[in-house]
Amino acid sequence: MDKIYRTADEVKDMLEQLASNKLLCFPFDAFGSDNVAKIDTMRDVIQMNRSEAWINSKFLTDQELLLNEPDNELWQVALDARSWLNGKFEVSDLLFPERPTSDVHPAKKTNT
Repeated sequence: MDKIYRTADEVKDMLEQLASNKLLCFPFDAFGSDNVAKIDTMRDVIQMNRSEAWINSKFLTDQELLLNEPDNELWQVALDARSWLNGKFEVSDLLFPERPTSDVHPAKKTNT
């Protein structure tokens, strides 16, 4: 297993921030990429302290393993989460833009 450079409190806080971000972010980005799936991937890597070897075997095909820089979004966010555990990223670098709160919980219309 890879060494964790983050404290237990930092990991707990990050998992909570990702859970909140999952509820508040735009579910898909402008290119149609699934932000919710990306957050789920990051949470798994952080919570389970996944190694880079595990990440490669989980998210890359045999052909992608041969490429220097595979074009695989879930693999990339998994590596980013691993890098966060290793102290190479800040929390803000992993979070997705959030929707305005009016989009998340629209006010109920009442007939008067």
